[in-house]
Amino acid sequence: MLAPGLDRCPQCGKKLRRKKNPDDWSLSDIFWISATVIGYVLIPILIAAAIGILCLFLIR
Repeated sequence: MLAPGLDRCPQCGKKLRRKKNPDDWSLSDIFWISATVIGYVLIPILIAAAIGILCLFLIR
């Protein structure tokens, strides 16, 4: 953990981003959380659909 109040990384010197309020969500945060949730929902649905289509083809 870095000490509070640092504006640069002590090891590499890169400027650190600071949020005004830690409870604020950035667009990047919202995108990755949404992508993860959609992935968790869509992957099982796609697998079930693939198995269903495979069963339909094998029955005929």
